Amino acid sequence: MSMTADSRAATLAWRKSSFSIPQGACVEVGSAADSVAVRDSVAPAGPTLRWSSSAWRAFTAAIRARVLDVALDHTLVR
Repeated sequence: MSMTADSRAATLAWRKSSFSIPQGACVEVGSAADSVAVRDSVAPAGPTLRWSSSAWRAFTAAIRARVLDVALDHTLVR
């Protein structure tokens, strides 16, 4: 993972989670051919966090499997 304010972020198609509320402080995700970037929706020109595509797939698979909920002793609110 890297954290940058790189110019590639401006060319990504950003999307918010379907769990976001209108005008809420949310994260946005943008996909490139070889990586996935995440940024704060309130500060879109700010820094981004960037993961390799394979690391992002592993992260989202862990979320879907609720592995992180157990590790953090946390329950998702839907």
